[in-house]
Amino acid sequence: MLKMKKNNLTRAVLLWLLVASWMMFIFVLSAQSTFPVSLSKGGYDVVSSLAHVGLYFILAVIVIEAGIASGYKRRQALAVALIVCALYGASDEWHQNFVPGREMGLSDWLLDVLAALIAIFFYSWLNRFKLTQR
Repeated sequence: MLKMKKNNLTRAVLLWLLVASWMMFIFVLSAQSTFPVSLSKGGYDVVSSLAHVGLYFILAVIVIEAGIASGYKRRQALAVALIVCALYGASDEWHQNFVPGREMGLSDWLLDVLAALIAIFFYSWLNRFKLTQR
């Protein structure tokens, strides 16, 4: 079991609650039959793709912070973020299969994973001088 001070425990719990809340937000959005804004280019919805990238980028960052606050080493937290985003993205695509007007899409899931990888890259890049601190 990871040892934490009370302040760190409180921060970790709050961050994991934020992760769960963000996942619920994504679930609610994906349960909508139609997206309120659409910009299609040759049958490809640009707004939907940008939404996937933005939502999963934020999810990855929150998971990284929650993992670090929970006592994981930075590399472990980065790996956890990628796994969480990939699994949740897959489950979200499966869920959309049951929503009228929506469908499951491999390209959407790949965007979710790509967004997590971009978040991991930027998080690592921004914290490159702090590698020994966490």
